[in-house]
Amino acid sequence: IVGQPPSIGTQWAFECFMWFSWWSCVAEVSHFLAHRPTNSARIHWLQVHRFLLSKSHHANHHKLHNTHYAFLNGITDPVLNVIAHTFFTGYKDAADTHALKYLSSRN
Repeated sequence: IVGQPPSIGTQWAFECFMWFSWWSCVAEVSHFLAHRPTNSARIHWLQVHRFLLSKSHHANHHKLHNTHYAFLNGITDPVLNVIAHTFFTGYKDAADTHALKYLSSRN
């Protein structure tokens, strides 16, 4: 109804959505920075202190099989690794196959 304040549930859902959106954006930037060289002392400090994903931590995702999927700062990787190894054993193979097909179709 126009002019009435939102219900508690609607307000809570909206706030959760906004926080999730905000942290998703931060995580995308963190992942991007883990792939790029940087001369920024601030970014390096944030990566070393695990506020952002470090290059060395994220490299495990590209070297090892089905591991290190967290891309905000890697802190939740121990839990995600157990989930991935238990329930999604073929994920990396399927993703790699898909990526190779995609890359070869672009040529």
